Parts: sequence; structure tokens; C-alpha cells
Amino acid sequence: DGVATVRIWQANIGKTIVAHVPMTDGQVQETGDFELDGVTFPAAEVQLEFLDPADDAEGEGGAMFPTGQLIDQLEIPGLGTIAATLINAGIPTIFVNARDLGYTGTELQEAINGDPRALTMFETLRAHGAVRMGLIAKVEDAATRQHTPKVAFVAPPADYTASSGKPVHAAELDLLVR
Repeated sequence: DGVATVRIWQANIGKTIVAHVPMTDGQVQETGDFELDGVTFPAAEVQLEFLDPADDAEGEGGAMFPTGQLIDQLEIPGLGTIAATLINAGIPTIFVNARDLGYTGTELQEAINGDPRALTMFETLRAHGAVRMGLIAKVEDAATRQHTPKVAFVAPPADYTASSGKPVHAAELDLLVR
């Protein structure tokens, strides 16, 4: 009983992740009360540590902030200029203000995935961010790198209802990220 420490080698980015897995009677504990929005049922909490998560590569893509800027201005066709924080650590991600995209941050997955215009907008944003991050040479190359970078939109805390139907109150949050 306790927590097992599992070291995971993430070969595609050459990094180590440490998972802290709860154990009961020598078996992985699957049940618990940890809830993660977007996951239907509560379960045991597995905590992850990303050791030295920034990209080690030389050149423009080789830092936690690959452009050297905390905030970049991305020129996105159909959107205009969008302020974004580009991070290349763990999973390369583009963070943008939800309001700049016309969102509140309380949208659930279906609201995005069920909207072809939203999907096109996010793909365009992702492709331009990937170029700026040095992950691809040109926007057209984004189709060859479909899983990264991720796009996340961020908003201040607000009340919303999780996909599980559970009400979530703004006072319980520091920020919303979708």
C-alpha cells in the first residue's frame, strides 16, 4: 500500500516523466475520488512529474519559450493579430486568451469539436504557431505534425457545468483552460 514511483522514458521527445501511482494490496488503485473535467468518472489520482521538460534542441525551437518571448503576436488569417504564449515543454502548446477568440473559457469539448468553423480556426492558429515555434518550416507542413503543438485558450475563473454534469464554481478555480 502506498505510492509506486514509475519512471517513464518518452522516446519521441527524449524526456523522463515520473508517475506516482497509488497502490493497494500490491495492485494499482483504480478507484478514487479524483475528478478531471472531461473524464466521465472519478478515479485514483496519478501525479506526474516532467523532469527537465524544455526541448534540448539547439536553435529557435530549443527552449521552453522557443522564440525567447513570453508573449508573441501571431498574424492569423481570418483572425488578425493574436497574442500567444508559446511553450515547448512536455507537450508543445500555444496559449491564447479565450476572449480574443470569442470564447468565455467555459465551453465544453462538444462546443468546439461540433463546430467546423472553430476547428478550422484552431487548426489555422496551430499551424501558424508551429511555424513560429520552429516545429515546422511552413504552414502547409502542419498536416504532417497533427498532434503538436496543442492549442489552449485561457480565461479567468467562472461558474460552469462540467461535462459530467457537476457544477463548478469560480471560487474553486484559479483559471479556466480549454
